[in-house]
Amino acid sequence: LRAGKFQAGEFPRLNKKGETVWLQAAYNPVRDGSGKVVKVVKNAIDITEQKLAALDNMATLDGIGTSQGIIEFDLDGTIRNANRNFLNVVGYDLAEVQGRHHSMFASPEFAKSREYEAFWENLRAGKFQAGKFPRLNKQGKTVWIQAAYNPVIGLDGKPYKVVKNAVDITANMEAQQALASDLENVADTVSSAATELLSTSQSMASSAEETNAQAQ
Repeated sequence: LRAGKFQAGEFPRLNKKGETVWLQAAYNPVRDGSGKVVKVVKNAIDITEQKLAALDNMATLDGIGTSQGIIEFDLDGTIRNANRNFLNVVGYDLAEVQGRHHSMFASPEFAKSREYEAFWENLRAGKFQAGKFPRLNKQGKTVWIQAAYNPVIGLDGKPYKVVKNAVDITANMEAQQALASDLENVADTVSSAATELLSTSQSMASSAEETNAQAQ
């Protein structure tokens, strides 16, 4: 400041009670006619409440991030960032996904579909999306996630990014699919047995009719 260099930013300061307050401030060196700095004028606004709210939100996100996968997108689907939990599910490093499109996790057929296009149109319109989704990992294997896509609204009231929270439910889905397959096999077996029993019954009825005819 004594050298005449402007300084601005967010600064923690102590009030009379010794409590920390946050200021959004600009320190402006003022020069005299000869160009010498003679004083500094500071303009400041109190942003303590906003700062605390931001810290609370960050703590909440950190807490969610310890147990869930989190990935952020631009409104066009470009990947901005992802935490380690999400990257572990899909088997990528951050550098391999950052700057690429969300469609890298979708099957080629689905990525070209009208359904997929509408999915991102709804997010760009600020519409929350949630459900169970099949996605492809780095090896091309299907993984299942229980996910919520949350459009984030900016100060202008418009969405500016999408944050996705996800939990890996692959094991549960595979177990359900295996159970459904087993039930289908049981149903097929029962149906086959019923068909065979009906055939036997019809054969026995035919034999009985023939025996009765011979007896007559």
